[in-house]
Amino acid sequence: MQKNGNDQVNLCCCCKQYRQTKSSPEKTKFWKLTLGELLTALCAAAVPIAVAIYTNNLSEQQRIANERREFDSKQANNLRQQQVYDQFLSDIYQLDKDGQLNGAAKPWALANARYWTANQQLSSQLKSDALIFLKRKGLIGLDCSTDMSPTGDLSLLDMTCVQFGQVSLINASFYMTDLDGASFNGSRLIGAKVNSSSLKGVSFLNGVDLNGVSFPGSNLRGAQFSNSYLSGTKITPEQIQQASFFNENLPLTKENVSESNIMMRKTTTKESNAIEWPKPITYSSSSSAQVISDLISRVLDNAPSAKLFQVSIQADLAVNGKDVFVLSNGSTSGSIQISASTSVAAAWGFNYYLKYVADSSVYWSGKNIRLSNSTLFPINQPIRIVANDLYRWYGNPCTFSYSAVFWNFSRWEKEIDWMAMNGVNLVYATTGMEYIYNKVFLRMGFPQSELDDYFTGPAFLAWFRMGNLQKHGGPLSNRWHQSQFQLAKQIIGRMTDIGIIPVLPAFTGFMPRTAPSRFPSAQFHNSSDWVGFGCNESCLPYLDPTDSFFQKVGVELLNETVTLLNLTSHFYACDLFNEMTPPTSDLEYLADVNAGIFQAMKTVDTNAVWVMQAWLFLSKFWKPDRVQSYLSKVPIGHLILLDLFSESSPQYSRFQSFYGHYYIWNMLHDFGGNNFLFGSLVNVTKGPQTARNFSGDQMIGVGITMEGINQNEIMYEFALEQSWRSPLNDTELNDWLVGFVMRRYESDHAIPSSALYAWQLLGDSVYGKNPNGDSSVMLSRPELDGEQDINFDLKSLFSAWELLIGASDEVHSDLFRYDLVDITKEVLQYKFYDVYTQLISAFNRKDLYGVSTQAAILVDILADIELILASDRRFLLGNWINDALQFAQNEEDIHFYNFNAKLQVSIWGNNYTLELYDYANKFWSGMIRDYYAPRWYVFFDILLKCLVEGHPLDWKVLNERLFLEAELPFFMLDTKVYPTTTQGDPITLARELFNKYHLSLNEIDLLETSSKKKFPFKHHFD
Repeated sequence: MQKNGNDQVNLCCCCKQYRQTKSSPEKTKFWKLTLGELLTALCAAAVPIAVAIYTNNLSEQQRIANERREFDSKQANNLRQQQVYDQFLSDIYQLDKDGQLNGAAKPWALANARYWTANQQLSSQLKSDALIFLKRKGLIGLDCSTDMSPTGDLSLLDMTCVQFGQVSLINASFYMTDLDGASFNGSRLIGAKVNSSSLKGVSFLNGVDLNGVSFPGSNLRGAQFSNSYLSGTKITPEQIQQASFFNENLPLTKENVSESNIMMRKTTTKESNAIEWPKPITYSSSSSAQVISDLISRVLDNAPSAKLFQVSIQADLAVNGKDVFVLSNGSTSGSIQISASTSVAAAWGFNYYLKYVADSSVYWSGKNIRLSNSTLFPINQPIRIVANDLYRWYGNPCTFSYSAVFWNFSRWEKEIDWMAMNGVNLVYATTGMEYIYNKVFLRMGFPQSELDDYFTGPAFLAWFRMGNLQKHGGPLSNRWHQSQFQLAKQIIGRMTDIGIIPVLPAFTGFMPRTAPSRFPSAQFHNSSDWVGFGCNESCLPYLDPTDSFFQKVGVELLNETVTLLNLTSHFYACDLFNEMTPPTSDLEYLADVNAGIFQAMKTVDTNAVWVMQAWLFLSKFWKPDRVQSYLSKVPIGHLILLDLFSESSPQYSRFQSFYGHYYIWNMLHDFGGNNFLFGSLVNVTKGPQTARNFSGDQMIGVGITMEGINQNEIMYEFALEQSWRSPLNDTELNDWLVGFVMRRYESDHAIPSSALYAWQLLGDSVYGKNPNGDSSVMLSRPELDGEQDINFDLKSLFSAWELLIGASDEVHSDLFRYDLVDITKEVLQYKFYDVYTQLISAFNRKDLYGVSTQAAILVDILADIELILASDRRFLLGNWINDALQFAQNEEDIHFYNFNAKLQVSIWGNNYTLELYDYANKFWSGMIRDYYAPRWYVFFDILLKCLVEGHPLDWKVLNERLFLEAELPFFMLDTKVYPTTTQGDPITLARELFNKYHLSLNEIDLLETSSKKKFPFKHHFD
């Protein structure tokens, strides 16, 4: 029998039925006997399963032979690398011993070049010792060079693909030097002469100083110049045609530059078609500087060294409206000067200093600060960074439900600091808006009872705001309305203080279900039934934007918002047709709809800029002519589109860069706040520049639009760095990964090479070209045909786990422990999937013994994943529940907030909305034990009964039992207190689990498979 959603029991009926059956002695006895029988069968199978796995002598011998061959090959390769590495270190130590690395001349650039040349023959795990030695000796880093440090003759050398990272090559002489593919990143080449040399594909990036450099007779085909100083640079028209320029100001003319170069340069040098974008609210430079000084103190936990940062806000530092920051030594001994065009740019500069000068980092999961309490690392040569674009965006409407819905201001303060430190200057501000809507709708004559039937519960407000849901999980209490509005004022106040622009909600047209009968002369439509909720909780009425009554309501709501918040931000969000179809495809109507929405904004604020998600255009309804019409009546410069899923499904290329409107390139990456590992660093480093090249000035920002945070932190740090970086090639990306690890992990010694190599493997696999990760079968509702896409070589993940286990002897820092838990659960969930496929295979061939043995292993894996997750505070269901319960003031509140929090992370909707089941699944301790594992116990029990009793699986029985025995008790009936403290040591537990599972990982037979899924469920785009 096939699955049929119509076979599900109605939620309201289920509650009643469950209570009746729960009190029945027969039902209780049946459940206990069933579980007992299951556990007996599983335990009895433990010995046979071990025999079945390990008694095949022939295959075991073959496996050992293969392992030996692989080991011998690895040893030989390691030996070759070690010989190169040892010879290189010997050369460097000899230079030091001979005194050649001391004195005024300091020929350290040559030593640095030799280091990187040797590095081309080494794996990343061998970098650490040499890197630390060279830094200690002052051989790497801009602070080691001065204008009195000549480089000398570097002629006739093969420096192919050498990376000159922040080196000084002042007055260097290159003659017939091969520099193809080389990279000069933040280097100083003042006065260098590059004569008759090959520079094909060379990169000059991030503040390279090329003042006075000449390239006579040299080949610059494919060379890239980005964010460099080109004053006095001597470059011929022919060489200009060979190269490409990003964010450069060259005295070029159209006659001597090819069309492709014009397009590339146009992306950043033109002033966005002279659009005067609204500026963030600004204060005096002194008060703005103090705000950033306060931020620095918070991040550094009020350490005295925080006072050594001197902050100066200078608006004239901006380049064509784009943010700039400059880092240099301060005016007093030991201080650091941060000069920036805006407050956000100053916070951005502070974070750059932490990351790239102090090898420190700040993440959602914690921070690793390597500054002493009283001193800072000096900067000899100023560092200047210019933003590639005008804006850096943060958030998705869903982010504020999947992650932030239960935050207090203390948690919001940390997030706003994180935003500013990553350059973010444009953010949704939707918290507490229901207070305003409630207030206005009461004035319009709606009774509170009808409004209580309108607002969803807290955990589902994102979809209420987008018009997909009403009532679900509600009603909201007056206390909630009041507290959230007060919180909103704090959030917006802090954002504006720091220079982040809050994007306020504008009227979409959605109103309570009684609105059409209350205002019969107005034209209303009903939205579609969203994902099967039915019209009790979906099908919201919305006022047609072409109706004059829309203007009255829209202006009233926005005026009230501006008045109560005492804020005119000039940026407003509105998304009418989110995952729903317009009532007609008439082109003129579509144009008039948007004109009506924008007119309400403009009436309140003549400088209004509409921020619209382009997510709706993923639907097949939106053909190019419809999109063009829909956007046509909003003036250019008054609409910014968020290309929400640019790293996988960019819309700008489908719709001619949105027909003249401006847009922001975004990495969506995460759905539902899921916390499994995946991503594509390759897509992210290439995507923004590809968009700039394609769209010119219409691409005005880079952003992150994740549905939830607290996962895959590497992806979000890297994505926001694209707002100032140029694209990285494979070698540069690998080096960035090494830097990421060195910033992230704290150790008394050098970071172990095994940790560096582990992350190289992760970068090549989990985070390589794996943009559309697939949720775990383990966290999905059990079924016979469960599938899980695998877009990378699992052996790389398993090897990375082994390497991190090895590194745990030397690294014990908080962020390392977090990563170790994260990767351990990831390995085990793939082990679970592999055993699951064997379970299903055994069931299909009616193998009772096979089903019982595989079920026993799966029960064990579930227990082990629960165990490792419970050892780290960031993987606890208790945190989510505890945050929700902080708003509870009585027993009724406790049930309400507990229900909202648990419903979202479990079945999400009701037992008719199967597409949403486990959409927001989480690898959290507590969820495994009390939600996912009980479902699998039911599934195993039913499979065993089917085989024992000789009948096929009845999907109706399975779904009813899953709902009544596992799902409903979790989100509706259970109010247990979940711990917010950890149990066990993650390093000890990870080692034990490695010893338990690592041999069996070699037998996993899961190949790379992909169904090309990009979305968690089909409704998103059909």
